Amino acid sequence: MQITCKSCNERFTADIDQERFVEESRAKGMKLLMLNCNRCGLTFPFRFEAQNGPAASEANYRCPTAACAGYAVRISDVTDFEYGCGECGVVWATQADLDRSIRQAT
Repeated sequence: MQITCKSCNERFTADIDQERFVEESRAKGMKLLMLNCNRCGLTFPFRFEAQNGPAASEANYRCPTAACAGYAVRISDVTDFEYGCGECGVVWATQADLDRSIRQAT
């Protein structure tokens, strides 16, 4: 299975554990999961539809939480929050909350 990393934008071949995780998650109806890139080593959001089209262009933001290397990604399709970071676990209820956190971090 070929996957494109949202962190480094490189395609890599998923290892057997990653493939199993993706297939089990798909079977459970999950829409979003976090994967580790086999190339750059960073964690990135993986959406099933993003690998095949429209959601691939969706904007992601670097997480504004101090010392976090993750991404704040839209999670409203799977939670009551608008954005969340799979790396540190911080969530934002709205786009305005995320924007405020980004401004405070700079």
